[in-house]
Amino acid sequence: MSNKPLWIISSKARPLEGCWIKFDNSEFYFVESLVPANSISEAQAPLGDALRDQMFELAEVLCSKPYIASEWEDTEQFPEIEEAASKSAQTGNLAFALFKSEEPNESHAQDYDGVDWS
Repeated sequence: MSNKPLWIISSKARPLEGCWIKFDNSEFYFVESLVPANSISEAQAPLGDALRDQMFELAEVLCSKPYIASEWEDTEQFPEIEEAASKSAQTGNLAFALFKSEEPNESHAQDYDGVDWS
């Protein structure tokens, strides 16, 4: 179990040839991941390799912040995020919570009403 604080990272990734995800003609997928780390740079460091392991290419880190469960309780994504947070805290490794298609999710920020990313 990791003693480091958890960070949540929202990113945008491109599926690569051979990717496991069911393609819907989206160029990008929004990816939420959680990782124990002492700083934002330490949190973001494993993301590119972890995405490549899933056959995605990191296009952009959209935002990163310390994970506070109570900020996510009222979002639709809370069950998946909480599960990834638990897994990440137990293993000490990055855990993916969500891979969401860009197509139905053009207003990505609206999915997280009430969560302040600043």
